[in-house]
Order: sequence, then structure tokens, then C-alpha cells
Amino acid sequence: INRNQNVANDAEGHWQDAVPTISDGRVLLTPRDSDQLHCLDLVDGRVLWRKARGQSYYVAGVQNGNAIVVGRNDVQAWKLADGKAAWREPIPIPEPSGRGFRTGRFYHLPLSTSEMATLDLQDGRLLVRSKAADGQAVGNLVSAGGVVVSQSVDKLTALKSLTQIDKEIATGLQKNADDALALAKRGELHLHRGREEAGLLDIRRSVELQPTPRTKSLLAETLLDGLRHDFATYRKYAEEMRSLIDDPSAKSRFLRLHAAGLQQVGELEAAFTEYLRLAGPEIGKPRLEKTDTLLASRSDRWVRPRIQGLYAAAVGDRRAGMQQAFQRELQAAIKTEGPDRLRRFIAGFDGLPVADRARRELIERLDEKQQGLELEQLLSRLRKSGDPTASAFATAKWASLMISHGRPQDARHFIAEL
Repeated sequence: INRNQNVANDAEGHWQDAVPTISDGRVLLTPRDSDQLHCLDLVDGRVLWRKARGQSYYVAGVQNGNAIVVGRNDVQAWKLADGKAAWREPIPIPEPSGRGFRTGRFYHLPLSTSEMATLDLQDGRLLVRSKAADGQAVGNLVSAGGVVVSQSVDKLTALKSLTQIDKEIATGLQKNADDALALAKRGELHLHRGREEAGLLDIRRSVELQPTPRTKSLLAETLLDGLRHDFATYRKYAEEMRSLIDDPSAKSRFLRLHAAGLQQVGELEAAFTEYLRLAGPEIGKPRLEKTDTLLASRSDRWVRPRIQGLYAAAVGDRRAGMQQAFQRELQAAIKTEGPDRLRRFIAGFDGLPVADRARRELIERLDEKQQGLELEQLLSRLRKSGDPTASAFATAKWASLMISHGRPQDARHFIAEL
């Protein structure tokens, strides 16, 4: 086991492919003993630029003067001319499971999620992710003669040709023009071929006829990456995305993208509303999520400073409106049985005055014998509150606890503070 783990760590710590890539009078080198991507002049061998490898795995090729580099969690493009970023941001992806193949401006990449993704290398977009028909892992992909072959650890698998799939879809739609499954498949193929408008049209119709989790997710994921890539164009689909998404993780990603986009264009009240949703119970229990290609953060910790920033910048009626919204959220948490909703509220709104009121409510609900450590942490934090009433409440609670534990001498210290 240790030997296999070391092999895996070694693969992640080096370039996985050291074969040079030559294009446009440049040579791209990825030596396994180097932590950099090197770009050399093909004629005289001069080093033109270097880039840190980071978590990159291999150079997928060159498209329109840009070096396409596939990494553990993203795909990025560097300009051959000067090594600068060619896209506004890398394309976030699950970890790849091998090398892909290119058709024109599109790159088809196998993923460790048993999917094949199609990327638009010109615009820096993830167009679609399709699950393998049998749910098996997809390996290195090779395309020849209209057939795609997957090479995994222990087998070679020939995937259905596009011609064969096109015929099956056409046959299904001839029999029934409203065949939801055939429409979804045709829409999916449109997306893989870069025909987004036609693809979305077919998938929307399929969802309208038969809203399966698969087709809803397919439509939502395409729109979500559009929102990431071009907020101004795709923001009009926000309510459609909201209605399509059932998965809490995808819902969290939508709220992050939508709120951040609204804030960036100056629509602060709308952004605040989305941040409130992200801090509330709508997305379920807080979990560790990828917030960009390198970092992961719990959703409540990601949203907290953004709410605090909007509140700090607000004045007059806007600040008063935010305070009312905080109170509504607090009252909803108080009315919910058990401590979990209050814990979630504190995590999302910590640093704001309303969080101390939530702490007081939570303290009253905790069982000292079973949740003693949490109770002590809450009381210690509340004693440091800038609100004298909240601080006095915590101090009095400490004194009461000391007396109930038969420690009157310690209780006197807290009583003296009161």
C-alpha cells in the first residue's frame, strides 16, 4: 500500500508527460525533473519564458497560439508569445483520468468522475460533461476514423461512433418528435460539437417533457459554467438555474457565482440577498467546497466576510434594511427546534452584533453534560462582546455554572465582575 501511495504522490509531484510540444516556432518542454513549463525559441534555443508547474499534469497541445495545460483541478492557457494568461481565468474541472483529444477548437477530456468533458479552447469554457454509458472509468482517449477509444488501466474500450449515435437519435425522433431521451442525447451531442444554442434548446425541451435529474443537471451545469465565464450574458438565466438545481453543492456554487457577479456589477442589495441564502439553511449543512481551482473553503466561512463587507459599507436605509434582514434570519433560526440552525446562523453571521443574540439563544439550548465544551467556548466568546448586556449575560451564566459545580470561590470572581 505504501509503495502504491508513493507512486501516486510521485506522479502528482512531476510532469506526467515529458514529450516536447513544437508549434509556431516555439518548443514547450516539461521535463520530469523540473517544476516549470519552459518555452524555448525553436531556432536558437533561447528560453523565452517559464511558468511554475503548480498542479499541472501535461501540455494538451497548442490552440490559436496558446499552450493548453491540463492540471489536477483546472485547464489553463498560456500565450506562446509572452507566457501571459490567455483566458480570464482557468477552467475548473474534476481531476482528469488521462489524456484527451482535440477536434478543432474543442478538447475532449476524460475525468475521474467517469465522464468526458468538452472544453472550448478559444473561449475558455467547459461546454458539457457526459457520463460514460456503463458508468466505468474513462481512460486516455484517442480518436480515429470516427471512433473514440478509451484506454484504461486494464482494457481498451471502443465508444459508439458519432455517426451511429446520430442515427439512433434520428430514428427515435422520427417515431416520436417529443422523445425526451432522444432530445436530451441530441442536445448533449450539440454541446460536444460546440453548438450551444441548439443544444440548450433540445435539452430544455427534454426537461419540459420529462424532467429527469440527469437532464436537469446537464442543463444547469452548462448554464453555470456560462455564468462563471460571462456573467453579463448568462445572468438572465439565474431563475432558470435556481429552479433546475436540487443538489446542495451545485446550489451553493450557483449562489456564490450569482452573488459575486451581482456584487461586481454594483447590484449590492441583490448580492446581499443571495449571500443571505448561502448563509441560510437552503444549501444544507456547511461542507468543504472548491471556491476556485486551488482553494477549498466551508460555505459559511466563505460567505461571512462578504456579508460583513457589504454591511460595513452600507449606510442609512440600506444598513437599516440589512439589520432587518438579519433579524428575520435570526427569528427563523430561533423558531427552529434544536441547536443546528442557530449554529449555522452564528457561523454565517459571526462578527456582526446579531451573532451575540444567537449565541445567547444557543447557550440556553445546550446540555451542559453533553455539550459542555461548546458551552464554555460560547460563554468565553460572549464575555468579550462589545455589547455590555451580552457580556453580562455570559458572566452571570459562568457564575451560575460555578455555583452548580460546587465552586463558590470561582463564582465570586464572576459575581465581582457583574
